[in-house]
Amino acid sequence: VVVASDVPALREAGGGAAVFRPVADVPAWADAVRRVIAEPGFAPPRDTRLSHAARFSWAAHAKTIAGAYRRLAGGG
Repeated sequence: VVVASDVPALREAGGGAAVFRPVADVPAWADAVRRVIAEPGFAPPRDTRLSHAARFSWAAHAKTIAGAYRRLAGGG
């Protein structure tokens, strides 16, 4: 289970598969971690987390980065 800062980039990456808490709100983070451990139904369902994670891969990331470098180098 991912507990992440509630900022746009992490919201976009985590979607409905993560638990979000305000940046620097230590009590909220501690509560979220406690609940993830103690309350099985608190976190998003495992199948949701796994299907969300499956959307990302190192191969896709490498392809995106290589494409950006090609565009920067003027290679289209």
